[in-house]
Amino acid sequence: MTALQRVLRAILLLAALVIPAVLNAQPSAPEAQADEAQASSQTDVAASPPAEVPVVRRAPMQVGPTLDIQNRTGGGGGDSPELPATPRVQVRVTPNNYFQVAGEDYVSVQYVTHMAQQAGEYGSSLVPLSKSLPLPILVKLVPAAQASFESAFVIRPQPNGDVHVSIRWGEDTEFSQVCQALMSGWLVRCAIWRFGTDAAAEVPDWLELGAGLGLEVQLRPALIDEIALQSRKENPWSLERIFSIRGMDSSDSVQARRQCLWLLRFLENQSSDRERFQRLMAGFLKNLPPFHLLVAAFPESLPDEWTTAMWWAVGYEMGVRARQTPFYSLDESVKLIKDCATLTAEIDGRDVRALIHELYPYRGNPVMRSAARQRVREIKLLLQKVNPVYHNALLSLAVVYDTWLVLPQPESGDVFEPSEADKAYFRALELFTADYQTAELLNADIQRLLDW
Repeated sequence: MTALQRVLRAILLLAALVIPAVLNAQPSAPEAQADEAQASSQTDVAASPPAEVPVVRRAPMQVGPTLDIQNRTGGGGGDSPELPATPRVQVRVTPNNYFQVAGEDYVSVQYVTHMAQQAGEYGSSLVPLSKSLPLPILVKLVPAAQASFESAFVIRPQPNGDVHVSIRWGEDTEFSQVCQALMSGWLVRCAIWRFGTDAAAEVPDWLELGAGLGLEVQLRPALIDEIALQSRKENPWSLERIFSIRGMDSSDSVQARRQCLWLLRFLENQSSDRERFQRLMAGFLKNLPPFHLLVAAFPESLPDEWTTAMWWAVGYEMGVRARQTPFYSLDESVKLIKDCATLTAEIDGRDVRALIHELYPYRGNPVMRSAARQRVREIKLLLQKVNPVYHNALLSLAVVYDTWLVLPQPESGDVFEPSEADKAYFRALELFTADYQTAELLNADIQRLLDW
C-alpha cells in the first residue's frame, strides 16, 4: 500500500467516526439554555415527555343551524384514549327572533320552536320585548339523564342580560311545564330589559303562573272550556292571597294556576286599551305594590277595600261563565293545514322538505317517520283550534300520516307491487284532497255571503 492510499484510508475512517457524532450531538450551550428556559415555563407535567400529541383542528367548526363537532383523538402512541363523542346539537331560532331552541333531537327542537314562537306572540301581548336584543332567549332541552337539576326547568339570567332556560327533557316532560318555562323565561327577560339585571328576582310568581297557563290556552284553545268548568266549582281567591303566592312550587296547584289566569284575563278585559294593560303589567313585573297599581289603573272602580273585593269577585264570575270562542279564523285555518301538510327533516346532513303527496318515496325512513309522528301529535292539539269548516280536512290529514307510518322501507331491487298498506295510504291521500277541496268551496261560499 502506497503512502497516498494510507492517507485516504485514514480520512475515510475519521469521517466514519465524526459524522455520526455530529448528527447525534447535544445542542450548543446557547441552544441548551434556550431549551431549559422554555421547559421551565411549562407545568410540572412538562418535565417528562408528553404521552400524546394533540391533534390540531384542520377545519373550522361548522356554524349554522346544526353544530356538528367531530370526535377528535390524540396522536402518537396507539394507547391514546379517544375523546368522548360530542352529540349533534340542533339549534333553531323562532321566526319572530325572540327564542332560540337547542337540543339533540331534531323533532323535539322543532316542536318546542313552534311552542316558543307562540310564546313570543302571547308574551308580546302582555309585556312587549324589544326585537333588537343582541341574543334571543336561549332554551336548552337537556336530556333527563344529563340534567344537573332536579326541577322541571331552571331560569338562569346571565351577567350581560341574556336569559337561559334549561328544560329537563325526556318522556316524562309535561306540556304544561314547557309552557311555564317559556313564559317564565319571557317575563324574566322583559324585567331585565326594562329594569336591569336585579329585576330578574322581582318577577311575581302569580304573574308567571297566569302567563304559563295562558300560553297553554293559546296552544290548546279548547282547554279554556275545561278550565272554566272547573273554576265554576271554586270560589275566587282574594287578591291578597293571589298577590302573596310565593315559590314556583305553587305551579303544582292547578287551582292556583287557574286563579292567576282568571285575574290576568280579567285585568286585560277591564283595561280600556292594550297600552294601558301593558303599562299595568310592566308595573307588576317590577313588583311594585299591587294594590297601588290597581288603584292607579282603575281609580273609578276601586274607591275602597270592599268595592275592590266585590269588583274582583264579580269579574271572576263573569269570566268563568262567559262563552269562549276558541276557534281560528278561516284564513288562519288554511295556513295551519298547509303548514301541517309539510314535513321537514334532516337527512344526510341537510334539511329535506316534503309535502304530504311527496312522502311516499321516504316510507320507512326513520328520521322522516319521527317527524311524521310529531306532526300527528301536533294535529291532535290543533283539532281543538281549527275552524269547523276545515276540521274534517285536518282530521283526514292525520289519517294520511297514520297510514304512511306503517309502510315498510322498500328493499333495493324489489319490483313495485302495491300492498294493502300502500293502497290504504293512497286512499287516505285522496280523502284528504277531497275534504280540503270541499272546505275550500264552503269557505268561498261563506266569503261571498259576508261580502254580499
